[in-house]
Amino acid sequence: MAYIALRHHTRFIVPIMENLVGKGADVMYVVGQGEDSQEITAIDMGLKYTHVFDYVDDSDMDDVLKNYRIQQDSIGAALKRDFVLAIRGVTIIDRSLWSSAKEYVGFRNLFRQEKPDLCIALHEMNRWGKMFGFWAKKHHLPYLTLQEGLYYGWGFGLVGHVQYSTLDLVWGEMTRKKLCNFEAPTDRAIPVGNTHLAEEIRQLQEGNIRKEKRREYKCDQAVVVLLLISTTPPPLTEMIPFFDLFARRKDIRLFIKWHPVARKPVIDQWIESIPERIRKRVVNQYCSARLLL
Repeated sequence: MAYIALRHHTRFIVPIMENLVGKGADVMYVVGQGEDSQEITAIDMGLKYTHVFDYVDDSDMDDVLKNYRIQQDSIGAALKRDFVLAIRGVTIIDRSLWSSAKEYVGFRNLFRQEKPDLCIALHEMNRWGKMFGFWAKKHHLPYLTLQEGLYYGWGFGLVGHVQYSTLDLVWGEMTRKKLCNFEAPTDRAIPVGNTHLAEEIRQLQEGNIRKEKRREYKCDQAVVVLLLISTTPPPLTEMIPFFDLFARRKDIRLFIKWHPVARKPVIDQWIESIPERIRKRVVNQYCSARLLL
């Protein structure tokens, strides 16, 4: 049983599941309530999936309500008490609390009914991965997480990470060390390297994609630098000197790639705040959420 959410989760999980199918396993994909994005991922990938809400019916509503009240009370108290939590800008809405309570009961029922032998998820940084891992542990089932990233945020967010994992497969020793510094079990975090890079390189070489893209963006002979930005843009006052370097020189080019959930209005406002002398050399492409200097 594999829990999937966004499209990039599947590049690790689906090949593993397909390999298991080839060995005679029955596989099952599970999605949760994420403003339909998780179902869209499964549909676009052509995966047969089940929604965790499929395992909740009217007889479970008392349990759902009980867990909803627990969350409501505990999160409300935490927001009043914990200044650090409050300044994170966490917006807790009633629908999210109700969905979480319903999912918690749904995962419980899912494990009771389906009785999986092996559970896989990308990570435990979201509520679904944590609930999935919690019930796997309750049922004494192997639970593997494939730590694809999420190590650029505040350190305290990693406390308790992979606490349910039987095995936590990470890219390298640096990732392993960071997780273990925040209480991840040292004997469970195993570096395995970048599991998809070789295939990506092969496809790029066969399709001559790299050369064609360089020609398209008129940077055949330039050194190209890639800057990854999360959901919130950095302060422009800190970035302008960096941008200036690329705006002045023709031998280096800068690509800026945004996290998939970065909001277009936020990107627009940030771009419009860039001084015109630099902005005129910026091309914004929403289809791939990147900027080019």
